[in-house]
Amino acid sequence: QANRSAHTNVLISNVRALDTTGRANRPNQGNTGSGIVIGQVNGGVIQYSVAKNNGKECASTAGGPVGIWAWDSNNVKIQYNESFNNGTAGHHDGGGFDLDGGVTNSVMQYNYSHENEGAGFLLAQFANAKPFTGNVIRYNVSQGDGRKNGYGGIHAFGPIQDTLVYNNTIYMPPAQQDQPGTRDEPSAAVRFRDGSTKDISFYNNLFIVKGAQGDATLFDPNMLQ
Repeated sequence: QANRSAHTNVLISNVRALDTTGRANRPNQGNTGSGIVIGQVNGGVIQYSVAKNNGKECASTAGGPVGIWAWDSNNVKIQYNESFNNGTAGHHDGGGFDLDGGVTNSVMQYNYSHENEGAGFLLAQFANAKPFTGNVIRYNVSQGDGRKNGYGGIHAFGPIQDTLVYNNTIYMPPAQQDQPGTRDEPSAAVRFRDGSTKDISFYNNLFIVKGAQGDATLFDPNMLQ
């Protein structure tokens, strides 16, 4: 495995990442079309930036794009950013923000995620990644995210450890009936994709869920399996 400290003290500030579509002709390869992504960083900040209209042609079956995210990194702050209208042509991701496999001691705070096809705020620990522990998601807003593939405003999967989620606001409106194919699973304010996520704490969050029965739920009923 590569060195998590391959890059140190990385600052990304006041960046506009727009219209990076991704590639439709790489279905069996990794994700393409993310807005801002860092990996193998020890000490990094992404702030005051915008990711919009990214990832919508990525058809990978191995993973998908996200507006702003980090993976295999330590001591990262993602803060004061906006990420919206990002998507995917496949079944993975297309969300606003993400702390992904192997991230430790990192924070997502004061971010605004809205109208993304994937999760507003994703916590994802993929197979064989280094431990995912000591992370915090706080003071963020997700509005109208999770419009495709059954994602939630806050969405987690994998063996996540020692993670706090607090003081966030999640607004989940009704499904958009004029866009067939979106929300092909009921959306949720919070969704745990599998039963391996055990060590994560939620408190002082505000969840607002609107829509006809079946359009949206507060928590995925399978989240405690």
